[in-house]
Amino acid sequence: MVSGLERVVLVSESAKQLRKSALQVRLLALDAIVQSQRADDRLLGFDEVASQMRNWSQDLQDALKLLIQEIGDVVTFSSVRIKSARAEALWRAASLGGRAARAGRTFEDLAQRGRAEESELQRRWRRVHQRTQELDQLALMAVVLSRSSLIEATYANPQIHEKLEFVARSFAANAERVVQIIKTLVEAAQAMVRA
Repeated sequence: MVSGLERVVLVSESAKQLRKSALQVRLLALDAIVQSQRADDRLLGFDEVASQMRNWSQDLQDALKLLIQEIGDVVTFSSVRIKSARAEALWRAASLGGRAARAGRTFEDLAQRGRAEESELQRRWRRVHQRTQELDQLALMAVVLSRSSLIEATYANPQIHEKLEFVARSFAANAERVVQIIKTLVEAAQAMVRA
């Protein structure tokens, strides 16, 4: 149970970092659009990439919201499971002490319910894992967009090229950070599904 709760904390902290990256990307995308439109020759390719960056940022926020809901379900259900496990342990001790046949039956009922709860907890972790895999797809998209933004920045005129390249490199750095955070999330969720 402890390792499960540690992974819940990991997911929550990672989600905070990802939200921060999503906000930074959104700001970078808006800056890129403004900078591109200030150029004498509008950079339609860069505008499109910047617009996709902004959409990606919103998609990341939406995916994180769903992940947080799923992890909240895991926390709530883990609490229920911990309470049930304590009751099960007490009834088990009572049945081993030879107190009464009723204690043995109660323990068996609780043990059966405990197995069902463990199965439900695993199902909920699988949903968390599914959400992290969706985030993994967004991480791949971030890498593609960051490379596209670097390519599109090269077409800018010399006055704006440096600013757009800065935006593109900043987005690439954010994309790499997002990839690493999401990789950690996927591994943590996989470990709980296998547990």
